[in-house]
Amino acid sequence: TRVRSSAASDVYKRQVMVSLTAAPSASFPTAMPLTAIEYTRGAPKASRAWPTGSSAGAGERGAQPPLKQADDQFKEKGTSMAEDADIPTERLQEEIDDVREREGKVEKREEQAEQREKKERGERRWLDRVAISTALFAVFAAVAALQSGQRANEALLLANDAVFHETIAFDTWSEYQAQGIKRHIQESSAALYPKVGGTVAEVQALRQDAARRQDQQSALQKTAQDEEKQRDTLRVDSKRALDHHERFALSVSLFQVAIGLGALAALTRLRMVWLASVAAGVIALVVFVDGYVLFDALVQSSPSKG
Repeated sequence: TRVRSSAASDVYKRQVMVSLTAAPSASFPTAMPLTAIEYTRGAPKASRAWPTGSSAGAGERGAQPPLKQADDQFKEKGTSMAEDADIPTERLQEEIDDVREREGKVEKREEQAEQREKKERGERRWLDRVAISTALFAVFAAVAALQSGQRANEALLLANDAVFHETIAFDTWSEYQAQGIKRHIQESSAALYPKVGGTVAEVQALRQDAARRQDQQSALQKTAQDEEKQRDTLRVDSKRALDHHERFALSVSLFQVAIGLGALAALTRLRMVWLASVAAGVIALVVFVDGYVLFDALVQSSPSKG
């Protein structure tokens, strides 16, 4: 008798073997024909029951399992059960391959999902960096715009003050020239009065008036020079404030470019665009600091101090 199976799986065969070999030997008869197990297409079933209370095997404690006894019967005929069993494994191998293929697909999907999640976490962290850099650039741009407007107003105010002092200096010089002309007239009159019959008192009065006008000229000259110095100082301060304004205005423009590139990088997910935004922001920061320090003014003033 040959045991055959076309649809039994490896798992089910192991369950049958365990069920046959694990049972106590006392609950099985001393001999059982191999036809006790019939393999069908769906699942194996027992055609003969093995009574647990059988008198044939109740007192036999040392009896062997039925499967071993059946194999011994086959050995008596010159063959064995294990060697004679002819169980085809093509379909079983196909099922195993199918299971392995499904497991591989599941593992692949899990790996892809993990990679997508890792990529999404990286993109979220990158977007956080873009948002932080853009926010910082916006803050610096606001401060730079405030400083630019303030320095522009300061430069305009200083320029107006310089014009005011220049006007005062111009008027003072005009008065100085007028006093000089009058002094020359008085001196000339004092020289001609004796020749035309003028008295000594009149000549003395003319000379005193000429001396007084000369003193006024000295005071007017000093005042005009002081006004000119203040005018020059205010012009320098106005020029410096205008330089500050230009630096801050340039930094505002660069910060706006950096903010725009940062927004474009967040929309397009292009890291190169974000790097360009960071580069523009770094240049803007340098110009922003230069708006306070004025490096070129320091470089120009260093040789003069030396």
